[in-house]
Amino acid sequence: MRSTALAAFLVLSALPLGPASSGAAAPPSPRVRVELLSEVDAVVPGRTFWIGLSQRIEPGWHTYWINPGDSGEPTGIEWQAPAGFSVGDIAWPHPERIRVGPAMSFGYSDRVVLPIPVTAPADIARGSRATLRGQAHWLVCEKTCIPEEASVELSLPVADRAAPDARGAEAIQRAATSPRRRRGPRPSAPPRSASRSRSPRAGSRPSASPTPGSIRCAGG
Repeated sequence: MRSTALAAFLVLSALPLGPASSGAAAPPSPRVRVELLSEVDAVVPGRTFWIGLSQRIEPGWHTYWINPGDSGEPTGIEWQAPAGFSVGDIAWPHPERIRVGPAMSFGYSDRVVLPIPVTAPADIARGSRATLRGQAHWLVCEKTCIPEEASVELSLPVADRAAPDARGAEAIQRAATSPRRRRGPRPSAPPRSASRSRSPRAGSRPSASPTPGSIRCAGG
């Protein structure tokens, strides 16, 4: 009798206490983690300011410049900007030369910040908040290539004055004003397959895009 009870106890102990695992594999982690940074801590009506798409790239992998070279596709962002805002094109930092066998490509490894000028409308209400949203997409490669994408968002208050942002200002200025930036390989027209890689704009493009750091942070 005792042996029968013990056997029953062992059988019950072996049963799972919760629902059985479905056996589905976890989705792979992204090779590139992205976020939007801002050069300033507030939006000043009628002023142009800079934001940056930060890419933290897994060791051994790389993303691509506007002219990717023999292979690849550049990063792009499709924007959903508030009414009246104008978002310019990426001001591409100087790339690395990436050789894989006989092929030469141009791109970025480790970390890169891609600066982008944004102009706010003059009639935006002070005291409100402005939120920029976008869908970023890029190709990341090692021995194989993986297309990735992610939603990005940046929300800033609207005020009469702005100061440099503690996290974003230095990184954006460094990326956009690198002394080697203009000595990089000459850009060529993006291939047809990369036609969506340039950042679409909400509204018209600013007539002039000041260099990060050249914009006065105080209003007036």
